[in-house]
Amino acid sequence: MLPETRKKRLLETRYSNSQGRIIPMHHAFKIIKFGAATRMGMIFMPVIFILGMWMSFGYVGMFWEEVFAFWLPKLFDNVQIGHTMVGIIGQSVNMPYPQLDAAIPTASHSWINLGVCALLCLLSFLLPSWMMPGIYLARASLFIQASASVYFLLNPDYFPYTLTTYVVDMLMMGMYLLFMIPLVLALVFYIFDFPIWWKALVTLSTLGFFVVGQI
Repeated sequence: MLPETRKKRLLETRYSNSQGRIIPMHHAFKIIKFGAATRMGMIFMPVIFILGMWMSFGYVGMFWEEVFAFWLPKLFDNVQIGHTMVGIIGQSVNMPYPQLDAAIPTASHSWINLGVCALLCLLSFLLPSWMMPGIYLARASLFIQASASVYFLLNPDYFPYTLTTYVVDMLMMGMYLLFMIPLVLALVFYIFDFPIWWKALVTLSTLGFFVVGQI
């Protein structure tokens, strides 16, 4: 094989799908035009939303506390809501968390969970090849779930972290994610020639979805 042909084939693999076929460029990317309004939106809209999100971190924490206060009494008896101050991007946020102790799984639960994970992993080899990207993700998720069972089989007496630490860290990562969403949308959505109000509505809807969904 000639060096030029080999080089061409290696470059084509960058644009191949799971079946080895070349993925053609989408028509939208062929005709995309970066006008003045689009460029301004890509620069200033993320700045505005990031600043607004940063200033709203305290209100987001208050909203999460109200959600805890509404649901926890309906699920548990005599549960209290604790608070801890955390630093997020130069701002101190009063983060709520439920004062609960998580139940440790028994050995039988861990073995059953490990067996189910192994069975599902074997069944994944029967799925068709066109589902390959999803199969890889499913196997990775099963591996993580199985590793948790192995941990509790080796260390059955305690968790590696407390429920308080888990919830607070999860909510902190959620706030960092909210901070990054406008930057991601600037790269994959603001580049298109949609009206400004449409871009703003999609951004607010996405932020609202993650604020509610993370809790």
